[in-house]
Amino acid sequence: MARWFNEDPEYSQITPEEKAKRDRIVAIMSKWTQEMEGYSYLGSNPGVKEDDYEDIAEEIMAAFKI
Repeated sequence: MARWFNEDPEYSQITPEEKAKRDRIVAIMSKWTQEMEGYSYLGSNPGVKEDDYEDIAEEIMAAFKI
């Protein structure tokens, strides 16, 4: 389960910087997420194609300048 963020540091499991990094990674992954089985309604089986893993990794690396 993901660690949660709260603006009050006493109740947060991650720092604002960690949350910002996680949000950037989630945004990149969301951009690559697609319907995997071609059903007629959206969101029935979302996922990321294995063939796209390297491209996603490159985009994450570029986002963090690594």
